Amino acid sequence: MKSDRNISLRNFSTFRLESMGEEVYAPENVGELRDLVARLAMQGRSFHLLGAGSNVVFAECVKTPIVNLMKVDDSIVDLGGGRFRAGCSVRIQRLIRFAQQRGFGGIEYLFSLPASLGGCVFMNAGRGRGMGVAIANALEEVELMDLSNGTIRKEPVDQSAFGHRTSPYQSQNCVLLGATLRLIERNPEETERRIRERLKTSRKHLDAGLPSCGSVFLRGNGLLFRIFRYLHPKAGGLAFSKKTANWIGNYGGGTLSDFKRLVGMVKRAHRLLGQTCELEIRIFE
Repeated sequence: MKSDRNISLRNFSTFRLESMGEEVYAPENVGELRDLVARLAMQGRSFHLLGAGSNVVFAECVKTPIVNLMKVDDSIVDLGGGRFRAGCSVRIQRLIRFAQQRGFGGIEYLFSLPASLGGCVFMNAGRGRGMGVAIANALEEVELMDLSNGTIRKEPVDQSAFGHRTSPYQSQNCVLLGATLRLIERNPEETERRIRERLKTSRKHLDAGLPSCGSVFLRGNGLLFRIFRYLHPKAGGLAFSKKTANWIGNYGGGTLSDFKRLVGMVKRAHRLLGQTCELEIRIFE
């Protein structure tokens, strides 16, 4: 298992903030992950679990140990009949391509996400509120490690327990190790068309030209989000996107302090209207 001390975290998330991590661990299999979690627990220390980093904001110095899950399990197995088992570390694009080569698809709308399978399941990644399309629709079973005792279990997926950008695992003391999905039979050419269509839509509507953490708020006033897009306020190296509402871009040298200033503006605007908003991203400090 690789471990680092006092290293830059800039390349550990899509936001590319200026940040330093005091302790970063990268277990290379489930056994190493279980041993590490047990050791940290014995020391009475909490830790952050990190996937591909597409919805994470790092503090200028992250003192809490970070456990990087991107090398734990990157396997994909074709179980037959459109069923695929993939590890938590698998990039979602790789899973989509793997299934495409075998004549199956159905989750091409996730192709534009810079995410791992574990992150997609944890956040129930999908098209957007009201679209009714998310990865939970394809899930059959998940494999979990209980962080309180290190036990590993498999459990069937209850799709009714998922919501917009939410999954039941967000409230459990566990880490997702893998998942089994049932995809639909689909011609590889049709899958390719859908992938290209998704990428085209993303380029049109999403401000992918700058590092970002994706959608900042899970819930809030859409009109206010559009007003902030129009006003384009800045704080240090960060600014609200001119193209995508509810989106903050890093123009260079951005920090958590800058991020909190921008988020604070949105929260105050909601309070003035007697409304609330809820962050979607996770902050590591």
